[in-house]
Formats: sequence, structure tokens, C-alpha cells
Amino acid sequence: MSPITIGISVLVTLGIAIGAALTAKQGLNTTKGSVAASQLQVVSAALHNYVLNNTAALINGTPITAGTGTVAVNKSPTPDELKAMSLLNANFSTTPTYGGAYLTSITFPNTCNLTTNACPFSELVYYQNPFLSDVSTRALDIHVLGSAVSSSTEKNIGFSATNTSGLISGPGWQVSNPIATPAPGAIGVLGAYRFYSYNATLNNSYNWKSPIDTVLNLPTTNNVSGDVRYVVNINTAFYWNGTTWLSLNNSVNNTVSLGANASNLGTNNTHIGVNAAQSSTASSQSNTVLGYNSGLSANGQGNTTIGASSGSNASNTTNNNNTIVGYSSANTLSSSNLTIVGSNVTVTPGITNAIAIGNGVNLTASNTAVIGSTGITNLVTTAAYAGNSDFRLKSNIRISPYGLNFIRALQPVDYTLKSNQTQQTGFIAQDVEKIAPEFPGIIKPNASDPYYALTYASFIPSLVQSIQELDAKLHRSHSNDPARIRSLQFILAGAMVILLIMMGLSYWSYLIFKKNERLKLVID
Repeated sequence: MSPITIGISVLVTLGIAIGAALTAKQGLNTTKGSVAASQLQVVSAALHNYVLNNTAALINGTPITAGTGTVAVNKSPTPDELKAMSLLNANFSTTPTYGGAYLTSITFPNTCNLTTNACPFSELVYYQNPFLSDVSTRALDIHVLGSAVSSSTEKNIGFSATNTSGLISGPGWQVSNPIATPAPGAIGVLGAYRFYSYNATLNNSYNWKSPIDTVLNLPTTNNVSGDVRYVVNINTAFYWNGTTWLSLNNSVNNTVSLGANASNLGTNNTHIGVNAAQSSTASSQSNTVLGYNSGLSANGQGNTTIGASSGSNASNTTNNNNTIVGYSSANTLSSSNLTIVGSNVTVTPGITNAIAIGNGVNLTASNTAVIGSTGITNLVTTAAYAGNSDFRLKSNIRISPYGLNFIRALQPVDYTLKSNQTQQTGFIAQDVEKIAPEFPGIIKPNASDPYYALTYASFIPSLVQSIQELDAKLHRSHSNDPARIRSLQFILAGAMVILLIMMGLSYWSYLIFKKNERLKLVID
């Protein structure tokens, strides 16, 4: 055999040996990762049962018995303590196969108590020793870590990577890395995470477990009543009721409910938020409720309620076709055909066909639009205001009697608006009533509104009528002096234009005065 042939044979044999060694090493890394994940999940399951069994004691800060000893207050149990409570098998080694120790952590808000309806718990079990292929360079043992994540049956295994060493990240979740050295966190830390929420009303803890790819992958064994899993491909969470998996995105009769205590009653409704439409009935239809405590009794049909606590006390089944957008608005709703945009809007029960826009508006009358509350002192628009004036919309048409004599009797006044101490000009409604009790621009007090009001636009026809009457008098008295007539007409027309502008400004100012006085009456 020639030297060249011998050399090639040696190289081939060496290559095969190296390949076999690499394959064997990769297999060992895969096994190492699987074993590490499996051991973490065993401790994680034991810690989970510990929290479920001792939720009340944890919230109250009461020591928990562990065999002959106790777990210190506000301290997560060690694997030995879990074994002492028979939550870990007696044969389970509390020393990890690959060295170091199992470390545990339980966290929940310090505001939790036994009457809290939503008290989120989280737990983390992690290895003391990071998985590194080279400690000196802090290189990740990525084969072991990747294998551990992929082999996790519950998808709750994650690790701290080089670029996000301050976090332990898993499929769909991230938590702070408890091993902070070297800052911002040690890399290669392998951990198993669980999140769930204690519910005082149901006296149960919902265990939010790791996401599942499809509904078919939801496990049928080893489930605890209250377990919750997010199903990725349909964007929906499911919970285990002890027998089967039920969708939290509940749809019955085309009604979708999402959130604790959100109603699933009625037809074609959408209820999203904690307590959303909680007290609605099966007769409700086509309502959209979005927000915490929103539309608690969203009955009737065609209603849209958006905002925390909006429509929270609505109860009348005749609530139809209302649109409410804003925090804590229309809380005593018993009406139809309302449009409300703004927070803290109050509505007199029973009114219909009305509009309220602004914070703190008080809507007291049907067929009324209210824009702005006490904080609004000016209304500015670049568009011209127009009202319907078609002949076909009117009946009993006659010449108005409110002309020059009416205008002469009016007494314009300046005043200070009590609500915001601003200076205004206008009329006193009671004075106008004394002059012309039937003048259509006077809005008199009623059961829902104890104050007088004036529609200042109603004065415009009277101003026009007055100009016409003056014009006729001028023609009669100065028919032989056209130049003087034109001069007087020009002066009069200019004065009336100025008066119209002032009346328009007074109109808006007086509206604001009326609203402020109403609010003051409610507060008093």
C-alpha cells in the first residue's frame, strides 16, 4: 500500500472518529438538556401545589408546616421542605444531576388579601449554576439550553441569553433574572415559570400555564381545576373546569365575553372587561360593552358603552340605541337614543334623544344637545351654524308680533357669571317674560331643569322686523329727502349688525351660565 493511500485512510478514519465524537457530544447535550428540564418541571409542579394548598397562609404571612419544621414567613420553600410536605417524591434527589442547587421564588403583590378578586401569583424554579460551555468567556451551552426548552412538555422552560441577560425568557413569557451577577444578569440561567391568579369569589387559584400551539394539544391528564392555557393558533385562552377545557373567549348565541365575571348572556353581544355587563339578561341584543365595570346591566339593544364604570348602574330594559364613551358616565342610564362623549356625564333617567359632549356635563332634558360644562367659557367654530328652515317643515305661519316695540322694551345688562366669575352681557329671562310672556325664545323651568333660559337666536327675527318698521317710518317721514334717508338707513343697518354680533356672543355665554347654575343646583 502506498504512503498516499495510507495517509488518506488515516484521514478518513480520523474524520469518522471526530464525526462520531461530535455526534455523541450532541447526543449527550440533548440528553443533558432533557434531564435538566425534566427535573425543573418536577420541582415546579411541587411548588405550584404548595401555593395552591397554602394560598391563604401566604397572603396572611402565616408560617407553613413542613414536616417537623416550618417554612419561614414570606419565604419560598426549598426542595427539602417540599419533600417534607410530601409534595416531592421521597426518592427525588434535591441535588441537581449537573451540580449546584434548585432555587425557588414566589411573588405576588403586597396588596393581595383574602377578599381580593384578582391576586396574581408567579413562581420560578431555577438552577443555581448557569449552563455555560466556557466559563472564562461566558459562552452559552446553547445545545443544552435549547434542548431543555424544546423538550419541555409544558412549554414553561426558559433561559437568560447573552443579549437579554437580565431576563429569563421562555415561549411567550419573560421574568426578571434572579441571579443578577454579573450585571445586568448571569447568562445561561435555566428556569421553569408559572403564573396564576387567586380568586376570592371562587375561592380558587387559576393557574396560567404555558401556551399551547393548537386546541388538539391541550392535555387531558395531570390538569388541576382552574388551569388556564393560551392556544396560540386561535388566539384564545382555555381553562380546565375539572372535567374539560372551556374557552375563556366564551361565545354563546354570538355573544362574546372576555374577562372575569363578564356576562355571556343575550344575543349578538360583545362584553370585554372585568365585570363587563355583569348583570345583563338573556333579552339583551347587539350591545357592545368594553371596560372594567362597564354596562353592568347592559340590557336593551343597540347600546355601545366604552369606558371603565360607564353605564355601571343602567338597569332598564328599554335602554336602546345609546352610545356612551368616557369614564364613569351615564351611571343611572334609563334612556334611549342618547349620544354621550366625555367622562363623569350625569343623565336624568328617562330622557331620550339627547347629546352630551364634555367632561362633567349634566344632561337633564330630552331633545337637547349640551356641549361643554363649567370649565368651558367659549365655543369656537370655523363653520357657519345652520338650522332647518324649509317651508315644508312649518305650519301656522304668520307675521311675528315681536317687532320694534318688543326690541325697545328689552333691557340689555352686564353681569358676572357666578360659576366662573367671568363678565358677560345679555338679557334676564324673567325680564323678557314680563315684556312678552309668549315670546318663543323663553325656555321656562320644568321638572328636570329649574332655571329659565333664552334661545338668543330667536331675537334675530325681531331685530329684522324692527329694522323693517323703522325703514317704513323713515320713508313716510322723509320721503322728500332721499339722501338723509339713505344716511339714516346706513347708520341703522350698521348698528343692527353690531347688535346681532353682540346678541350671538351673549347667547353662547348665557347657555354656559345656564349649565353652570344647573350643576351648582345638583351639587347643593
